[in-house]
Amino acid sequence: MANKENELGALWKREMRNDSKEEYYGGNIKVTKELARKWVEAGELKLTVFNNKYHTEGSNQPFLRIYESTQQNGSGQQQRAAKAVETVQETEECEELL
Repeated sequence: MANKENELGALWKREMRNDSKEEYYGGNIKVTKELARKWVEAGELKLTVFNNKYHTEGSNQPFLRIYESTQQNGSGQQQRAAKAVETVQETEECEELL
């Protein structure tokens, strides 16, 4: 599932500056120590790339958005359950501060 939480970066469409005018994509990926450690342990990087629906010709918006691929089971129930537990824990921590 693509969302801001697992967005890693973006790519812009570019054109070679030589006579070929060949197109390519250039951009960046944000890497935290935690993600780097996870990727090294896994031995590979699993990415999903989507067209940016907000890109218009001549805009500064990236052409493509890059997301970390997340493992999904058939219904995604495990991910939703883990997110719910995380949200409850955050809520309890906030209530303790008040």
